[in-house]
Amino acid sequence: MALTISAVAPSLFSANGTSEGIGVVSALRVAADGVRSNPAVFRYDAAAKRMIGVPLDPGAEGDQVFLTLFGTGIRGPEAVRATIGGSDVPVLFAGAQNGWAGLDQVEIAPLPRSLAGMGEVDVAITAAGITSNTVTIVME
Repeated sequence: MALTISAVAPSLFSANGTSEGIGVVSALRVAADGVRSNPAVFRYDAAAKRMIGVPLDPGAEGDQVFLTLFGTGIRGPEAVRATIGGSDVPVLFAGAQNGWAGLDQVEIAPLPRSLAGMGEVDVAITAAGITSNTVTIVME
């Protein structure tokens, strides 16, 4: 049996614990006037007995939306990229989430306004040339 050891093995967490579907993501919207809000990105649907995406409103023109993605195997490399719905999104931070061993976070922003109205979109990161699993968010 062969064993491969890598410096990184980026993986994003999904809300249903399956490594696919709705991602474990938090959002921060900063309105043009500086007002901040934390819209929900997913919620538990009791009827379906699973987590589902909550449409994320990008807000008015001039608003900025920041996302924090949670995963593991990300810290270390200098070059971390993020894509949402096929669009590159700037990575502001990628590294350890202090407080939980092995938990990494990737902060990205601003989301491109071109994502508005796209519905469910794929989210992935690439660290040291290795691409993570794909999770989703829902864009309003």
